[in-house]
Parts: sequence; structure tokens; C-alpha cells
Amino acid sequence: MSESPEGRTEVPAHEATDVRIRPFVLLAIGLIIAGVLGTVVLFSLYLWVSGRIEADQEQLGPMAQATQVPPGPRLQVSPRGDLQAMLAANNQRLNSYGWVDKNAGTAHIPITRAMDLIMQRGLPVRATPAGIEQSPDLVNNDDLESDGGQPPSSTAEAQP
Repeated sequence: MSESPEGRTEVPAHEATDVRIRPFVLLAIGLIIAGVLGTVVLFSLYLWVSGRIEADQEQLGPMAQATQVPPGPRLQVSPRGDLQAMLAANNQRLNSYGWVDKNAGTAHIPITRAMDLIMQRGLPVRATPAGIEQSPDLVNNDDLESDGGQPPSSTAEAQP
């Protein structure tokens, strides 16, 4: 509070209006009009460009329209489907009878039947080549890894 020259104390006065609202309203209206005009201009530009692209595509030559297969190797279209088809074909072959070579008389049989035949007949044994001694030890064969890498001696005694 200050004193006036007449000796009265003046109370500070306040402004009658806070802010003039008219410039802000005009700014908001201008922004809305600019946004609508910008949208209309960009949309019309989009329609014009897309029309030009379609017009250019109609004028492509016959070579551009031909379907071309890219050179190999090509990617699989559906790897899961290919895997399932391969597994189904393998399972069908493993579980069915069929010819491998009909002229030679070679056929394939189901794997369960093959395992049963091997259990009944046993596995075929190779003949010992001439000049190589068979180990007399029938319990421990001449596996070089089992006896410290040493071949069996020819004077070794047969173990019961």
C-alpha cells in the first residue's frame, strides 16, 4: 500500500479482465480450418498418385506380366507341411510291405516284422578273413579300446 499525494492510502487495483479470449478463439478456428484443408489436399493428392500408379500398371509390357519362377534353390512355402508330409511318407514306408527292386526281387517289410525276424534268426555274422586270428576269448572280444589298446597276443590262454 502506498500513499497518494492527497494523503489517502491506495489499494492496489486488479485488472478488469484476465485475458482476451478472442485471439485464442481465432487461433483455434484457424488451426481447425488448416487441418481440414490439409486433410483434403493430402487426400486428393493420394487419389491422384494412386490413379497415376494404376494407369502405369495397365501399360506394362507382356514380359512384365509373365509369371517367372526364380532360380533355385527356392525357399519352402510351408516347412511344417513339408515336414509332416515327409514324416507321413516315412511312417507309411516303415509300416508297410512293398518292392524296393521288383526285378531283383528285393522288397521292404514293416520294421516291427523285421525286428521280430532278427530276434528269431539272429544277426548275420561276417566270416573271418584269411590270415587273421580269431580271439580265443569269447567273453571279451578283441575290441582294442577295452584292453588298453593292445591287440590280443597269439599265446594268450583261453579263459573259461
